[in-house]
Amino acid sequence: MITDRDRQAPILAQLRSLSHILDNAIPLPGTSFRIGIDPLLGLFPGVGDWIGGFISGYMFLLALRLGLPVAILFRMLFNLLLDLLVGTLPVVGDIFDFGYKANARNLRLIEENLETPAIRESGDRASQTISIVALAVAAIAFILLAIAVGIGTIVISVEFLFSLFN
Repeated sequence: MITDRDRQAPILAQLRSLSHILDNAIPLPGTSFRIGIDPLLGLFPGVGDWIGGFISGYMFLLALRLGLPVAILFRMLFNLLLDLLVGTLPVVGDIFDFGYKANARNLRLIEENLETPAIRESGDRASQTISIVALAVAAIAFILLAIAVGIGTIVISVEFLFSLFN
C-alpha cells in the first residue's frame, strides 16, 4: 500500500535539493553563513532575479502536489514574491537576497506542516477552488508589480548611463 509519505518522499527530496542549491550551497569561509545561487543570480541586472524566481516558482508548483493547506501556500507565495519583488531593486535587493532565503523559509513551512499537519478545514470543492483562484490572482498581481519595478529599474539605470555620457 502506498502511503502519503511514500508519495511525498520524492517531492520532498527534490524540494530539499533545490532549496539547498538556491539558498545554502556555498559556505562563506571563516563564517557559519552560507549562500546559494539565488542571490548570486540576483547580481545580474534585469534577468538574474527572474531566473531565481522561476526556479522558486517551480518549487511552489511541486509544493502544490503535496496537498498543503491554502494558508501555507499563501505564506509560501508571499515569501517567493517578496524575494522576487525586493530582489529586483538595485543594491538593496541584492543585500536582501543574501539574507532572506525565501526557498529555505518555504521548505521549513512545508516540513513543519507535513510533520504536524494543521487542522484542515473540511471545505467543499467550491471553497477550495475559490481559494486557489484567489491565490493565482494574488500571484499575478505580485508578478505584475515585480515586472513594473524591474522595468522601472532598467529605465532609471539606462537614463543614468546616458547622463554619464552627456
